[in-house]
Amino acid sequence: LAHICIFELENLERAMDLVTRDYVLSTQDSYVHCPINLALRLNLVETYLYYDPVGYADTIIEVINYLRKTESDDLYTRLQLDDFMAQLHLKLNQLDKALDYALRTLDDGYGYLTLTRIYWERGDYQKALDISELRQEESLNAPFMLADARIWTAAMLIRTNGDAIKAKSLYQQAIFRVNKINFVPNST
Repeated sequence: LAHICIFELENLERAMDLVTRDYVLSTQDSYVHCPINLALRLNLVETYLYYDPVGYADTIIEVINYLRKTESDDLYTRLQLDDFMAQLHLKLNQLDKALDYALRTLDDGYGYLTLTRIYWERGDYQKALDISELRQEESLNAPFMLADARIWTAAMLIRTNGDAIKAKSLYQQAIFRVNKINFVPNST
């Protein structure tokens, strides 16, 4: 529900209320071993990143460090935590730190979008193009991610004075894909 509040409704106050409530509930004795506690903590970090990353930077880092210690066995969680750190440092305009964390996420192709955004902010448009093209290859079976990757690639082609015809084609393909995605009402 927090993701719906963030991405669909753009109601960050409601998202923060929900994730805070869920987190507090998850710390009660009866829920300590609940299998979704990790997801609740990750939602908390992600909501802080959208709500006020500058104001909550210390809290975000503290929660991420705690999760690193307690959930270090899970590769996907480690990739997610490194991506969250990269996003945080990007939002704090600490591009070197952001790049360092983003590069850690590439083992599984997880952090391509964040890395593209970092190279964009650094003004390294050729690297942003290279990463967005890699993201396209990794996203062939994920329609929405593929559409997003194609739009980024189109933007990078234009920014680098690349092939304008290819950029237009990628953009049109992306819009076509987005229009074909069957979204279920009230779902993220």
